[in-house]
Amino acid sequence: MILKPKENLLVFVISMCILLYLIFFLIPYADDHGFFNENLVPEGREKLLYSLLSIPFLILYGIYVLVSIKKITFLKSIIYPMLIINGYFGLFMCLFRYGGAAVWLMVFTIIIPIVLIPISLVIGIIKDKDYIRRNKKIQSNGKNLE
Repeated sequence: MILKPKENLLVFVISMCILLYLIFFLIPYADDHGFFNENLVPEGREKLLYSLLSIPFLILYGIYVLVSIKKITFLKSIIYPMLIINGYFGLFMCLFRYGGAAVWLMVFTIIIPIVLIPISLVIGIIKDKDYIRRNKKIQSNGKNLE
């Protein structure tokens, strides 16, 4: 069991970049152009531009996560909750192209990430501890052989 920092750190860095993209770019853009307004449904050029800014990035991120989820060997306690947060907010950021009524969907479904984040954190901590324990055992066996 060799630590694969490349995959672990790459998933972590890309997830952080997507989260920062959502927080510092996509949310302010949607707020400035009235996508959170429940009374108006965005139309025309702004809706197309917002769709191009949100949907392709989040679809590519989802595909990347699905492909690389099995390659993650360490930092699962950080990466798993971040994937849930990115998935939840990313989905609703894509839905805001239909107007601010998606805020009500977020309100009604907020229990899902509230339950899944602590569960994924605990599962990630358990898997990280097992990984550390296995690596210590392998390293100690290697030292005994030398």
